[in-house]
Amino acid sequence: MTELAQNKFLVVSKRYAQALVELQNAGVITSDEILKDLKTISDTLKSSPDLNEVLSNPVVGIDDKKDIVDEIFKDSISLTVKNFVKVLIDKNRFSAFKYIVYAYEHELDLIKGLERVEVISAVEMKEDAKNRLKQKLEEKLKKSVMINFEQDAEIIAGLVIRIGDSVIDNSLRHKLEDLSKEMIK
Repeated sequence: MTELAQNKFLVVSKRYAQALVELQNAGVITSDEILKDLKTISDTLKSSPDLNEVLSNPVVGIDDKKDIVDEIFKDSISLTVKNFVKVLIDKNRFSAFKYIVYAYEHELDLIKGLERVEVISAVEMKEDAKNRLKQKLEEKLKKSVMINFEQDAEIIAGLVIRIGDSVIDNSLRHKLEDLSKEMIK
């Protein structure tokens, strides 16, 4: 996907995510219900890539797509979220669904004052070290943080921390690459 197309998806996704937030703020549906329904749809799409293909395909008729949504998600999602999905179909925006889910989760994080952080280490971090890192990040960011810890032996040692669009690369691999570039100059 080109950067331009990706940016378009991000703008569209944010707009639809904000519509979901407005529904929750109006008391039409709770954020927990929305999240549960979005997860149900996401899980179904992951287990059936053909379904995603059909619902995103502009050649398939809008009414046919809506009938498919009604049949597949008959009793498993709320009427509000089902109607939201139908709006996406009407506007030919279903292909942005996964971006809308991400944008909605991001909007909820902003409302809750929560920051999602990804931490990559070469080896499994001990629980004590994870807790200390979480505490330091919360102090630094002045927000609650939810950390997703991952392992990647290729970084050799150290940590790579992703906070939103920012990356703090304190890995040995990165330092060696920098040293190599300096030596070449």
